[in-house]
Amino acid sequence: TDGLNVFGGYSVIDQVKNAAAGYDKNRTQYAIGATYAIGSLTMGYQWTRDNRQLVNSTNYYENDAFGVSFNVNDDLSLSVGVHQSEKNDASGTTTSNDATSLQAAYSVGGASLKFARTDVDNASYSTAVANDKEGYTLALTLAF
Repeated sequence: TDGLNVFGGYSVIDQVKNAAAGYDKNRTQYAIGATYAIGSLTMGYQWTRDNRQLVNSTNYYENDAFGVSFNVNDDLSLSVGVHQSEKNDASGTTTSNDATSLQAAYSVGGASLKFARTDVDNASYSTAVANDKEGYTLALTLAF
């Protein structure tokens, strides 16, 4: 069905202030997002933040994710997803991690063929060239 779906969430994890462990405050997490579907097209966006509250390490992560999917017909669907994450250290240093994935799925009868191509820049929040990754997935599923 066509329409807009909006969602949000909030979480608190009790962390006793502990200088030895590096915790400064309780860990909090936030999420907001929306999807919109019209006909065969669905679009979505989500923002999240994870306040880890570590004074000597990662202070927080902030993430943006969005995607678009299109059902060409009852048998073929195409989609793209993008995830951008930023790691923020207590020292003020930020490092990004970006991923993009393209997917296609085709079904006929009880068989489905699925393909995905995914690229990640700065995997593990490391800017070394070796942390730029690329992967492919090809799957065939059969239902009896």
